[in-house]
Amino acid sequence: MGATYSQFFPPTPTLTEASVPRQDGRVFIVTGGASGVGLELSRILYHAGGKVYIAGRSAQNGQKAITKIKAEKPDVSPKGPPGELAFLQVTLDDLTTIKDAVEKFIAAETRLDVLFNNAGVSNPPKGSISAQG
Repeated sequence: MGATYSQFFPPTPTLTEASVPRQDGRVFIVTGGASGVGLELSRILYHAGGKVYIAGRSAQNGQKAITKIKAEKPDVSPKGPPGELAFLQVTLDDLTTIKDAVEKFIAAETRLDVLFNNAGVSNPPKGSISAQG
């Protein structure tokens, strides 16, 4: 009963834009950060001062997300300056793209604090397979 009840009446979230402490100096990668939950997470971390890499397949969608995040005002009064946003090209269903993405990231950064594995496809076409089969 408890699980069903919480699905219809979810509890108040404990992690909100207002409760996130400053993230100055921290580096994040958010896969699937160009839309949905990943976009919102990227926005929150950016406004908290973090350096956020939006990792995804489409550079065009990634740049649109970056432009959108930078243009929006935070939902709460900022506690300091915003962070940085960058796009990291990677196609997670093609293993050959991962090494290039890692090398580009390592060339630009000396640390990674958090990797949010958010990317996913909810309803892939029947019979679809990755580049490696």
